[in-house]
Amino acid sequence: MNPNLIKKIAVVCLILFFAAFLSNNKTGIKLGLFNEIFSAASAATTPSITIISPNGEEDGNFILSDRTTLQVKNAILYETLHNVKPERSIDELIQILKETNTDLILRATGRAYIYIFDKMKDNNLRIKAAIPNIKIIGNLYAQTMQYTYTDELTRIIYDQDQTYAMAFDPAKFHIASPTKYEFQTANKSYVAAKNWWPDVTNEDYQTLYLHQARRLLDTGVDGIWVDMPFWQAIQLRSWDNNNAGIEDSMNAAIYLFKEIKKMKTLSGETPILSTWIPRGWMTSYFSEDEPLFDFLTASFSTAEIRTIVPGAGRTDDPDGHSGSINWDLIKDQSRIYFNNVPILAYIDWSFGKHQLWWFSQNIADVAERKAYQENVLTVFTDFLKSKNITWAYPVHGGVMCSITGDTSSPCNALSFGQWHIYDSKAPEFQTYNKIKELMTGNQAPATTFLDLTVYQHGIWKSGDNTNPDGTLSNKKPVHPTINADLELFNAENQLIGQGHGPLKYSSTSGNFKGIIGIYPNTFPSGNYYLKIKTGFHLKRLIPGILTITAGQTNTIPAATLVTGNSNNDNRLNILDYNLLLGCYSDLATATACDPNKKLATDLNDDSFVNQTDYNLFLREIATQSGE
Repeated sequence: MNPNLIKKIAVVCLILFFAAFLSNNKTGIKLGLFNEIFSAASAATTPSITIISPNGEEDGNFILSDRTTLQVKNAILYETLHNVKPERSIDELIQILKETNTDLILRATGRAYIYIFDKMKDNNLRIKAAIPNIKIIGNLYAQTMQYTYTDELTRIIYDQDQTYAMAFDPAKFHIASPTKYEFQTANKSYVAAKNWWPDVTNEDYQTLYLHQARRLLDTGVDGIWVDMPFWQAIQLRSWDNNNAGIEDSMNAAIYLFKEIKKMKTLSGETPILSTWIPRGWMTSYFSEDEPLFDFLTASFSTAEIRTIVPGAGRTDDPDGHSGSINWDLIKDQSRIYFNNVPILAYIDWSFGKHQLWWFSQNIADVAERKAYQENVLTVFTDFLKSKNITWAYPVHGGVMCSITGDTSSPCNALSFGQWHIYDSKAPEFQTYNKIKELMTGNQAPATTFLDLTVYQHGIWKSGDNTNPDGTLSNKKPVHPTINADLELFNAENQLIGQGHGPLKYSSTSGNFKGIIGIYPNTFPSGNYYLKIKTGFHLKRLIPGILTITAGQTNTIPAATLVTGNSNNDNRLNILDYNLLLGCYSDLATATACDPNKKLATDLNDDSFVNQTDYNLFLREIATQSGE
């Protein structure tokens, strides 16, 4: 038998032996050893690839000559395609992509968890089938590692002690303070999310990260965008400019990129790779002959979004992050150090009042907020075009604000009244049509808005069924903002539009006011009927026929809503009565109540469920069903 063939068979047997060992290894150890053996075996059993770089030299890492320049005209940020906030069907997602002529989806899929893998793969493959040339770019974080970590490739579960062993330790790099524990627990958001800062130089962590990348590519994405791959080097540099760990950390991160570049997508292509534009001092670590990135990203500065002035808050210091150095420097770094790859810009988010917070939360009034956001979109579209930079428009995704009570980034507007994830189609923002217009050059029909005034029984001027003057009503409701749901019907009683949005309490007028858009915005001007409902109140048909002018703001007659519908079934009956009794606590502790039930049965919104609410319910029961 051929001696070389015998050697190859022996190596394959060795691989299978260690694979079997690993499958029975529940402790999560020896991964680094296995990875080294696997890499050596692969090198022994597969022929080396001779690669010719642009200067004619051979390179054995990945195919430089096959690298094609990525062309991106229309990009969107959609994090993520399998998100359930809101959950859109694959047909709805494809429609969005087609309507916007999208070439590339940034941050389209996150980590390929076992429970979501099949859905991610199905979504990606169906999108590729419908739009063959679209590029789907997944997202991996390099700055977080969960306390309990499952390797989706091997199914091995690592406990908190094992992941802590892979976490960043300043002492490893001769930094005396802070200690490892102090550093890892300093960021309260990380602690709340049960995340460590990983050590990019740790071999076991590197193995896990590459497994994560392999698994993500197996979902059918075309490439991977990596968030904060150089955070460790940046952190070490902030402590000690000359720390040897800076170079070790940079080289470790670059090693991971090179290893991912050796992988293949499901279609057999070399993965598209991207990250933030590296800082000026990092450029010496990259080789023009070994290009890693197919495009790079930059963020707007907080000042730019807040003031709508391109260049605000940016400097000429090349060592800054992508949201601080000026746009010309960003283009220069791409041209000089990274083979002039495309630059994509998007509205980023992090902690405190970040860019996305200012874009989505700074203005309370819905109509004013929409006008401000459309102005941001328009101004920066023109500016980025002048710089030959592509905007990844904010269609969906990004944490707008804190839902944990953090006052540094309060939530003033939630998508669809529920979620702190930004969505351009949400009635609170209504930016999708403007984005579509800017991406396609086709102006979308203007949104039709309704200017509403609502009186809620039990709240100030509204009164109730038997006491309409409001003398028994609460003048200081605990919740000054409520959400309203609208239904618009034509003369044939067909539902042709819906709306959802917040209404604000006015202590002066004793009612709630707000402007809410109706979707879809394809109906013509004409005569319509409108129904309105707020939480725990009966749905009400606005009296009379309404003449509505499409594409404009229409003032609607005031509506008065009956309270007591604690289970939100649009009826007042024994079910609501029983809920009220369960939370009644005038003289004794409530017998069957929780925070949600208390909110539903506190009919006058004074934070108590007592005789006042009980009597109010009895006066309201004369109206037993909504319209």
